[in-house]
Amino acid sequence: VDESKMGIWVHDEVPEHEVFTMFIANGRIKIPAHAKNHKEYAEQVIPKAAIIYNLLPHAHFRGKASEFSVVYPDGTEEILLKVPRYDFNWQTTYELAEPKYIPAGTKIVHTTWWDNSAQNPANPDPTIEVTWGEQSFEEMLFGALLLRFATDEEVAQYEPELEAQDLASS
Repeated sequence: VDESKMGIWVHDEVPEHEVFTMFIANGRIKIPAHAKNHKEYAEQVIPKAAIIYNLLPHAHFRGKASEFSVVYPDGTEEILLKVPRYDFNWQTTYELAEPKYIPAGTKIVHTTWWDNSAQNPANPDPTIEVTWGEQSFEEMLFGALLLRFATDEEVAQYEPELEAQDLASS
């Protein structure tokens, strides 16, 4: 018996910021038969300064590990999320403890590793090459980020801090 309910809240005021979900995917993945630790990635450049709130990695039965990192316009890199033991049965959205500011031109890189070997008890068939597909016996390299574009005031606030950090480290 299903007794689903839904609630809708309508605010009188327009929200201060428009928050949206951005997807990062690689539909060309090819995981070789018997591969124990196959790695592939997808990337997306953020055109405007933004603030990230959460991250969601997604794979299927062969998913082994997942990671979100950023490559800043100056070439430095930072890991935002590392899921070393991905589990298809325990998919979750990871909320950042503090929203993360990223400047315009930052590249988001989403990397996934798969175990297509017989040692993976969840693997439906280690003898086949696995490609992208919506069914759980196929695979995905798919990630989602909840973010918003930064205001001019936030850019002015964060950019001098980032420049000061760059000068201190050089």
